[in-house]
Amino acid sequence: MYTVMELGGKSLANYFHEKKKNIHNHDYFLVKNILQAAALAIKQLLHDSNGIHLDIKADNFIIALKEGQLQMQTNPLKCKLIDFNTSVFLGNERDADLSSTTKDFMAPEIRGNNNSNISQKVDIWAFGLMGYELLHKELPKYSSWFKYMNIDKALSKYRKNNEHNTDLDNIIKVNSIVKDD
Repeated sequence: MYTVMELGGKSLANYFHEKKKNIHNHDYFLVKNILQAAALAIKQLLHDSNGIHLDIKADNFIIALKEGQLQMQTNPLKCKLIDFNTSVFLGNERDADLSSTTKDFMAPEIRGNNNSNISQKVDIWAFGLMGYELLHKELPKYSSWFKYMNIDKALSKYRKNNEHNTDLDNIIKVNSIVKDD
């Protein structure tokens, strides 16, 4: 048995790291361009079709190339979402296998493999963390489920910080709200 898939470009993560080598003061515009493309891909492929990806991160987006296209189109950047092994449609949330999701981007309401709280909001949470990671160079580090609260504390502190008030910061703050905050 064979699976035929279209040829994609670089992942958004690779694209970002490659571009960062060549620019120094324009991180904001690079991240904004990447997040706009990723948000459109999420909306078009998943949320317009009542899907939930469950593993949103920069590695799971590729730069979209049209047939015969050799160069990436970067203004506006176009990308596609990949890696649907954890994805489900609304109504089938209980069938989700959360063991394959990237723990760093897992929303608080589904930690501990809690399928009963799966909604499209978990993709929005992960999108917010992806934006935070790109804009601020890393996620708060933790090495076990017990230390998961470190990311929640760091995000709570970030949301309350008035020094980070760019449009991107405000989008990230809204997309990373913890219920108990």
